[in-house]
Amino acid sequence: MKPTRPLALAACLTLPFGCDDGGSDAPSPTPDAQIADSQVADAQLADAGDLDQGVSQIPQITTRRIPASPLDQFEIQVQLAEGEPAPEITVAHGEISPVEGGEGGRYAATVTPDRTGELHFTVRAGEAVFERAALVLPEVAEGWGQPMMVSGLVNTEGYEDGVTVSPDDAYLFVQTGPMYFSGLLLFQFPRAQGGCGGDRLSPTRCDHPWVNQTIGSYGPPARPGFYDGRIGDDGSLLHNSNLYQVPNEVSPILAPITMFYGFARQPDGTFAEPFILSFEDANDAIVNPFGMSFQPHRDNTATMLFALNDPAGETPGVDLDGDGTADVPSGFDVFTTEVSLGADHALGRYVPGPNPLEIERADFPPQLVELGAAGTEGRFGTQGNPHLYYDEGGIRSVWTDDEYDTDPESPAAVDHGDLSVYVLDGVWPEGPFTKVVLPDPISTEAEEIQPFFDGERLVYTRETEIWLSRYSGPHTAAGYSDGASWGAPTPILRKDTAQSDGAVIAIGEPTMSVDAEGVRRLYFVYGAIRGFDPISGFPDINMQAGYVLAPAE
Repeated sequence: MKPTRPLALAACLTLPFGCDDGGSDAPSPTPDAQIADSQVADAQLADAGDLDQGVSQIPQITTRRIPASPLDQFEIQVQLAEGEPAPEITVAHGEISPVEGGEGGRYAATVTPDRTGELHFTVRAGEAVFERAALVLPEVAEGWGQPMMVSGLVNTEGYEDGVTVSPDDAYLFVQTGPMYFSGLLLFQFPRAQGGCGGDRLSPTRCDHPWVNQTIGSYGPPARPGFYDGRIGDDGSLLHNSNLYQVPNEVSPILAPITMFYGFARQPDGTFAEPFILSFEDANDAIVNPFGMSFQPHRDNTATMLFALNDPAGETPGVDLDGDGTADVPSGFDVFTTEVSLGADHALGRYVPGPNPLEIERADFPPQLVELGAAGTEGRFGTQGNPHLYYDEGGIRSVWTDDEYDTDPESPAAVDHGDLSVYVLDGVWPEGPFTKVVLPDPISTEAEEIQPFFDGERLVYTRETEIWLSRYSGPHTAAGYSDGASWGAPTPILRKDTAQSDGAVIAIGEPTMSVDAEGVRRLYFVYGAIRGFDPISGFPDINMQAGYVLAPAE
C-alpha cells in the first residue's frame, strides 16, 4: 500500500520536536469598522424543533476582535428578533462581561481570554443552544477580524485538512477522515519512546488508540457516503486494503483514511449539504488529490486543479540527466478536470490489479497539466499545492510549492521550500509554461509553501504561519521574477508557542474568497492540541478548519 500524502503542514507538525516557533509581537490597534465580522449563525445549529421553543428565528452570531494586551479581547454579538428575551452567553474559560443591549434585538458581551488557543463559547436563545469557538492567537495582523472555527458540518473530532474555498465563497472543501492526525506522527516515532518506529508489526505488534481506532464522523449527517472498507464494525482501523488486496491486520504501515468533501454555504452563513469529491478506490478512502483550486463557471461547474502522486504510476517520470529517459518516478504532478459543484463527483476510479499490491486506472478523466516532463526539474516533480490563477481573459498561471525538492544530489534541490509560478504562454492545459521561482523577499531561508494568489495578494504558509505579500507588477514571468514588484511580506496569523491543551501550534493552507457583498474571508487549517499521550508525551493534534475576516478595502 502506498500511503497518500495527508498534509503539507506535517513536515513541521512534529512539534514539540523541532519547528521554529516564529515569535510574536503585540497586535496593533484596529479600527472597529474594519473588524466587524459579517459571519452569521453558528453551524452547530439547533434544529427547527428547537427553534420553535422560545425563539422565532435563527440568531445571527458574529464576533469583533478588540486589540488588547497581553491578549486580544473579542466581542460576541447576537442579533435576535426584536422583543425576544436577552440571550445567555457563557465561555469555557476566561471572563465574560454581562450581556448588554436589547434595542432592535441586538445584544453583545465582551470576552477577556485567559490563554491562547481555542476558546469555546455558547449562546442560548430561548431553548436553542449554539456553540462556537474563537481562536485566540499571539498575533493577528492589523485590520483583520477575530479568527474563528468554521461553522457547520465541516469540522469533526476527526481529521480536517486541505481547506479550499471557491472564489465566490459558495463552497468549502476539506480533506477529512475519522482518524487521529497525531497517529501518523506517533507511528514514525521510536518504539523506545512510545511510538511504532515506522512499522506496526515488527519486531512486535504496535498497539495504540491513535493507530488502531477511528475518531470523529464517517457517516451522515456530516460525512454521508464515506468509504468505510478499512473500518471495522466497532470503529477500529482494519489495516487492510481492498484496492491493494491486503487482508485485515496484514499491513505494516499506517495509511491515512481520508476523502475530500465539499460543503455548500447556507443562507445563514454556515456550511452544510456535504458532497463527495474524491477518487473511487474500492471503498478504501486511500487515494486523494490535494491542493485543490477552482475556476467556477455559470452553470455550477468548475475547472478544478489538483496535485496527485498517481498510485498507478501512469504519469511521466523525471529525466534527471536530460537524455530523454525517465530516471525516477515523477511523484506529485498537477492535473485538471471539470467537476460539478454541490453533488457527489468521482474524479476517477482505481481498481485492484492482477496481483496484490498492484492497482490500475479504470477511469481517469483528469488531464495532466504539462508543466514539463521533469516537473519542477527536481527529483520527484515536486509540484505541490497548486493554485489556479485566472482573470476575465481566462487561466493565466499555476502557482506551486517545491517542498519535495530535498535530494542534495538534484540540481533543483535549491528550490526546496520555495514558491514557483508557471506562466501560461500557450493553450491550457498543454502549455507551454514558463517557470519562475519567486525571488526575495518571498523566497527566504525559511520554508514557504501553499501559495494562494489573487492577482494583488500572495498569501502563503511560512514555517506553519500565514503570511501575505502585495504584488504590483505585470502578470508575466519577468514581472513575477522582479523582487521590486513584491511588497515586504507580513504575518497575518501567528501560531501559539505554548504546549498546552487548546493551543494552536500550526496554521497554514490559506485560501481566500469574496462573497456577493464584497466581504473577503481567509480560510485556513490549524492544529490545536487536544491532549497528550501519557507514554510518548506526543500532543494529540486536532486538525480543523478556521477563517478570519479580511480588512475592508
